[in-house]
Amino acid sequence: MNSLASFCLFTPALLRRPTGSAACLGLLSASLTSQAAEITPTTLRLAHVVNTEDTYHIAAARFQELVSEKTDGVVTVDIYPNASLGDERTLLEGIQIGTVDMGVITNGPVANFVDEFSVFKLPSDLEAFQATVAPVYEKYGQQFGDHLPRIQEALQ
Repeated sequence: MNSLASFCLFTPALLRRPTGSAACLGLLSASLTSQAAEITPTTLRLAHVVNTEDTYHIAAARFQELVSEKTDGVVTVDIYPNASLGDERTLLEGIQIGTVDMGVITNGPVANFVDEFSVFKLPSDLEAFQATVAPVYEKYGQQFGDHLPRIQEALQ
C-alpha cells in the first residue's frame, strides 16, 4: 500500500461528538489533561485492514497512546486490525453510518466515494505510466484531457 496516499479519516459525525472533537483537537494542540474532567468518557473505534506488525497499525497504536495521554485516559481508542470490521470499503461505509469512528484507509476505495481521488491511482513510475496508460491515451486521449482541468481544480 502507498502510505503517501493513505490517511486517517475523521468523520463529520465524530467531530460533532464533543469527545471526538476534543480528542482530535487534543492531538493538534496542547494537552487536554486539565480539561479531562469536562470530557465525557468515550471509546472511539479505529479500524484498518493490515496486521499488527504493519506501519499503519504502529501509527494507530501511537495515536491511541496520544489520545489517552492528551485526555488523561478519559478518551480511549479501540483498534480493530486485520480487517476485523471489514474491508476498506466496508470501513468507509461504517464511518458514514457511524458504526466505525475512524479508519486508516488507502486511496483506492476512497476513489469510489470521491472521484477526484482516482488521480492517486496513476502510476508514479514514468515507464509504468507509459506502458499502462499510453495505449489508453492513444485511443481516448482527448476525452481524458477534457477532464484534466476538473481534476486539477479538485486538487487545489
